[in-house]
Amino acid sequence: MSGPVPVSPLQAPEDDASLEQANQIFWSSLLRHIQAEMRGPVESILDVGCHYGGLLEKLAGLLRPESLTGIEPSDRSRERALFRLRKLAPKVTLLPPERWGEVQTSSVSILTCHEVLHLVEDLPDLFYHIARVLRPEGTAFVVAGCHTENP
Repeated sequence: MSGPVPVSPLQAPEDDASLEQANQIFWSSLLRHIQAEMRGPVESILDVGCHYGGLLEKLAGLLRPESLTGIEPSDRSRERALFRLRKLAPKVTLLPPERWGEVQTSSVSILTCHEVLHLVEDLPDLFYHIARVLRPEGTAFVVAGCHTENP
């Protein structure tokens, strides 16, 4: 199970622009949970469905990792995220889902996946990759169903 993790098409561009604003309250809650769980330095963070990098930006500001990685199907979103995140960690990598295999095994300290599960066509493959890339002491924060609009 090392192939691509296909996702359904993203919402309309006008919806894209409002995603970050709509998620602020949920991201704040998630950040509090992450902060409460972390013991010691965080070397690497991976966000599945990173969109424009908003959650990764907040995580970088809070935890100061050496490495930020985003998995995002949209070329346009990855470009915007890379521009936004490029100076927030020594190593910043944005990949499409079909390049999950490039993330080193046991290399991720914290993995986030916020409001993305309903877009993923192959959930077993997604969770295979999550388990593969997490360090033995790593933690995954997978959030689904925060918004009533989500299926």
